[in-house]
Amino acid sequence: MTDDALRQFFETQAGNLFNPILSKRKSFSHEQEIRAVAWERLSAEISGSEIKKNMDAGGLPISIDLNLLIERVYVSPTAAPWFEDVIRHLVNSHDIAAPVVKSSLASRPLY
Repeated sequence: MTDDALRQFFETQAGNLFNPILSKRKSFSHEQEIRAVAWERLSAEISGSEIKKNMDAGGLPISIDLNLLIERVYVSPTAAPWFEDVIRHLVNSHDIAAPVVKSSLASRPLY
């Protein structure tokens, strides 16, 4: 989709409150992030008041297993060794089993 077509799509969807939450700039597509949204609606499963009572100032805390979501943690190839140590400490302190590796982005490409 061209930039103009994308811009036009968002302009026609101006009243859609999910656009700013679920949309992302193309330049960040490599992040492959996952976003979750909770909202009030009439449902027998879960009510809006139940969602609100579990919310705090930062949003709605949800328990997840980071080891299911994180395969590897990459550190910039130009990062100082102390920074890589800090990242390893953070990963270990949160019991994440994913290896911390220096990115190969600065390496010579194979093509």
